[in-house]
Amino acid sequence: MDLRHKKISDLIERESFDAAWAMASDLMNEDPDDAKALYFSGVLLRKWGHIGIALQMFRRALGIVRNIPNIWMHYAACLHDTNKYEEAREAFLIVQKALPHDPMPIANIAATYV
Repeated sequence: MDLRHKKISDLIERESFDAAWAMASDLMNEDPDDAKALYFSGVLLRKWGHIGIALQMFRRALGIVRNIPNIWMHYAACLHDTNKYEEAREAFLIVQKALPHDPMPIANIAATYV
């Protein structure tokens, strides 16, 4: 992870969302295909309640890179948030295969049935 991606991650963790958004936006202005910047933007948009836009950010990030489980997890969560339960289960299964010892994907799959 480059230093700017790490900084954005740290800002999100500290809930400095506006500063994280500014940095992620700058990265996407430099490179609209920066999958991690798209991912961070999706995380922030979801936190702010913009689920449909966040979903598109994650979808675009996955169009660029498909092997980052966190992108899949957030993408699946947005699908769940928009009542697309079958699609969410499929995405959570991808996370479960990538992280077989992590209980979260299975718990989220179960939540799609509730």
